[in-house]
Amino acid sequence: MKLNKISDLLHLLSSKLGDLPFSLLMVLAAIGFGLLVHGIITFLLKRWHLRKGLTLIDAKLPVHYLKNPLRALIPAFCLVLVLPLLRIPEHIDTLTKHLLVLWIIASIAWLSIKIVSMIRDLVLSRYHLDVKDNLSPQC
Repeated sequence: MKLNKISDLLHLLSSKLGDLPFSLLMVLAAIGFGLLVHGIITFLLKRWHLRKGLTLIDAKLPVHYLKNPLRALIPAFCLVLVLPLLRIPEHIDTLTKHLLVLWIIASIAWLSIKIVSMIRDLVLSRYHLDVKDNLSPQC
């Protein structure tokens, strides 16, 4: 029942605004919602990190590495969810889908690089490389 009301509201909004303004409004709403979700996720990650901390090998992982890649990734996923609702020509729709896929691939690659950097910094922080005998195991 609720889904019918939402679809009726979207149809009414589309008929009043026209196709292009409606599509632009939906894109802006999806990006705004994605940024809001990103803000909530980063707030919760920071709060959790300060209380318990995300640990690996008994050391806290610096979660601030993930903030910017997630800022790019979450709005892209929100746009993928909104894309079927847009009323745009087919050739623009195809181009938009391809660009979104590229955006998501680049964001996931960026996130993966940041995760590897985070783990590298964590591992390197456990060992002192500036001491004379740094090959002995450190406990």
